[in-house]
Amino acid sequence: MKRNLTVFKIPAKALEDPELAEYIDSLIKDVLTKQRALIKAKIAGSINKRQHISQLAKSLAQKDFVEVTTGQWARFAFLRQNLILFNQIVAESMAKKVEEDKNDETLDDDPDDHDKHDRRNRERLWTDKEFWEFIDTLLDQLHDDAEQQPTTELRKRVWDKNFTESLQDDLQMFPASDKNASIRPSDGKSISDWQRAIHQELVW
Repeated sequence: MKRNLTVFKIPAKALEDPELAEYIDSLIKDVLTKQRALIKAKIAGSINKRQHISQLAKSLAQKDFVEVTTGQWARFAFLRQNLILFNQIVAESMAKKVEEDKNDETLDDDPDDHDKHDRRNRERLWTDKEFWEFIDTLLDQLHDDAEQQPTTELRKRVWDKNFTESLQDDLQMFPASDKNASIRPSDGKSISDWQRAIHQELVW
């Protein structure tokens, strides 16, 4: 955003004032936190309703003037596919937590059993509120994998493949109905300046 102040209609002098800059930063964080909660709720709802990706994209875009591209379809699909995976992981974590609680007394009575203690210290048990941390962790791993490639072109190809595969899986899992079969993503040629800035600078 700081690299595109004009696009987002933020005066450069606003960031020169420490108090105002801090207020803007706090405001943006608050908005993003609320938007993340809303996005997760909409994705969860789309899973329950078995909506096609075009319906989910329309719901997330909210406004007709927002052009939704194939790249964004792929990223929405990535989020949905991984919310399904995350929900499974959370269910497994809850089951493991229940089992661990049952074994707590045994662990306490046998402090020399280092293997059990090490297992509990190593294994991450996820909760429902940690979805976005899960996504951030996954993106970091995918980024590290892509960075292993020797050229920029190969790195981009490996990176994009993650989202393309998610979209392919999503289209199979949530096929189009007759009603939305003709809906297509935007080709991106007519998007606004502010949206293009987001695509180029801020989209993962």
